[in-house]
Amino acid sequence: MDPIDEFNFTGLETSEFNYTVDDNNKIDECMLYGDWEGWHQNQTIENPEREEVLSFGSVNIDTDGFYKWNVYCYDDHGNLGWNSTNFTFAAFYPPYTKPEIFEINQSDNVGEGYVNLSWNSVENAVNYKVLYTDNLKNDFEVLEETEEPLYKDKTANQTRRRFYKISAWNPTAENVTEEIFGKTIYNLGHSPKNTRNWIGIYLNDSRFLKADSLLNEINNITSINMWDENIQKRVICNSFSCPDYPECTSTNCNFDLENGRGYEVNVNTSASSNVNWSLVGRMNDKANITLIKNVTGFGKNWISIHPKTLLENAEDLLNNISYSTAVTNWNTERQTSEGLIFVPAWGLYVGKNFEIEIEKGYEVSVSQNTNWKQQ
Repeated sequence: MDPIDEFNFTGLETSEFNYTVDDNNKIDECMLYGDWEGWHQNQTIENPEREEVLSFGSVNIDTDGFYKWNVYCYDDHGNLGWNSTNFTFAAFYPPYTKPEIFEINQSDNVGEGYVNLSWNSVENAVNYKVLYTDNLKNDFEVLEETEEPLYKDKTANQTRRRFYKISAWNPTAENVTEEIFGKTIYNLGHSPKNTRNWIGIYLNDSRFLKADSLLNEINNITSINMWDENIQKRVICNSFSCPDYPECTSTNCNFDLENGRGYEVNVNTSASSNVNWSLVGRMNDKANITLIKNVTGFGKNWISIHPKTLLENAEDLLNNISYSTAVTNWNTERQTSEGLIFVPAWGLYVGKNFEIEIEKGYEVSVSQNTNWKQQ
């Protein structure tokens, strides 16, 4: 019998239904039965030939779904025969639109709770596949399937970071979100003498537009700072002073948070030596960053790394940025800086070839103004 069992039709019109009768007696009639309008006799062929491939005509289905069919035949002695099991098929139009995740949130912001996802319903979708990966260098895999346009990931914080896509699926096709959403955990620390942490923010949460929004969000921090590359000075927003424009000064301001920048977060010395902050949101696009060497001769810039980066270490970063002369990392655990420079005269790299982490911010020194797109 044909179409084969579990065949999938794109659209609501089937192919012909083919069958063969194997019987010693003459066959009076064969009937096509199906359940697309309740179990019913749909078509009849009188006096069909035996042991030949015969065909019932195609069928137009009113609504998409999963259906059963079979062929019943009477011989000239009144005996009735049929296939021992029903055949099945699916008839669906493809999901024509991609799901759009319109909300992602978390039950707490210290990396111990669960992540909620919700998205729009998609016409013709039978169910939705929640796709995930913990590393964007790897393929997305199916985390769960659900018939509802929402999902609670109770395992999200078993790893430091997790990225999500949603697939609208039916047996004929699937349509996958273009945007990537995610969650990550920042591991902040301090020592009795130093409290610095350099971070990069690659997930977009619309609540966090200004420095004071992070100051109020992250537990046990005393300031969030940026580096103004034009004047080569640190700009501070702390719990004592974080003025808005026009009360800002060149070194004290409630500055805008910008994609591609690195920031410095200081942890209260009275807090635990390890402070976690978790963030969820839509993954930012790769930013184009202008790196500055100003008229004073200094060329420090604070940058962040995109989560799709292929950069592995300080040497990769140094080689990826035109006119860069040094890259520096702040080691959170040791509360010390570690950097790498290239000495052309020696043809050698000097310093620490630290590993790149996408949650961290880095300092890059350049010998002249240059543009760099996040890698």
